[in-house]
Amino acid sequence: MALVQTRLHSIDVIDGETLLETLERVGYDIEFQCREGFCGSCRTKVISGEVVYLRDPIAYIGTGEVLPCCCQAKDKLLLDLGEDEYEAGK
Repeated sequence: MALVQTRLHSIDVIDGETLLETLERVGYDIEFQCREGFCGSCRTKVISGEVVYLRDPIAYIGTGEVLPCCCQAKDKLLLDLGEDEYEAGK
């Protein structure tokens, strides 16, 4: 089972869930628009780990970034969500 970690949480991933769905499930309010990898609104920084894309994203992805709307954590994934800005559980 894959695991997603942030500064505040360690989250077990449910099979079939996108990274965005995983984060939303525990209360993160991640900006998104398309949920398809087209717009890049959900672009998120990765500290370590890998993802698998369910579909090839069209939006630009910089080094050390992922689009959570269209990928899944491959194993253990550590994210930098800038939790001063994104407060979980609200």
